[in-house]
Amino acid sequence: SDLSDFISKNFLVLIIIFMIICILLKIFSDTNKGKYFFGKLIFCSPVYVLRINFIFAQTLYILLSSGLNIIFAVDSVKETLNNKFLDAKFDLIIKKIKNGTGITKSIEESHLFNSILISMLNIGETGGNLADVMSHCEKYFRNELERKLNALQKLIEPLLTITIGIILGIIMLAIMEPTFSIGDVL
Repeated sequence: SDLSDFISKNFLVLIIIFMIICILLKIFSDTNKGKYFFGKLIFCSPVYVLRINFIFAQTLYILLSSGLNIIFAVDSVKETLNNKFLDAKFDLIIKKIKNGTGITKSIEESHLFNSILISMLNIGETGGNLADVMSHCEKYFRNELERKLNALQKLIEPLLTITIGIILGIIMLAIMEPTFSIGDVL
């Protein structure tokens, strides 16, 4: 009853507040600080980290097997991801590689990548067949990403159903509540 009254009396104000919050978030997300913040926030997702590993392995495989150098390949990954939080880390990786630090060590120190990827990079770097190793890595991370996304989908479907049920229940209560109130008056 109180919730229904509050929502019905302040419906327009609540809509305006919601729209203002959305506009402010959009404006903030367009700033460098906002891009950095949301880039860092999304990096907390294990699925996103897995995606970074997949894109990195895939891009390195394609570009290195085409005869392009590692610095161009790493820079291409950075451009593909388009994440302000990761840009500085990729710039540091590129700088270290240009200064003569090994690929594996440069990437390991960034703390961006899975230990499997780092181990595979080490094998490819020491064996001189980095493109071939990245091909295997790309397949592994593609399978892992598909597996995680399927698991996430199976988790989200029931949560979405429950959420929709709760929303519909609240709407039904808001519609039915005046009917029950009429019974109290009579």
